[in-house]
Amino acid sequence: DGDPGYSNAFAIARRLGMREDVVAGAEKLMSSDDSDINHMIDELNKQTKLVTENKQKLQ
Repeated sequence: DGDPGYSNAFAIARRLGMREDVVAGAEKLMSSDDSDINHMIDELNKQTKLVTENKQKLQ
């Protein structure tokens, strides 16, 4: 949906025909720290959307 956070890099690599074993290996290398950061970004995006919706309701 275009939001920052969870990377579409692996999906794009697959669509472009990169070998599945290479993509799968890269996914395994993604550290838990990256996952934590992505989770925080996802939560911030959810909160931003909620604030925007509430702001629109108040206008």
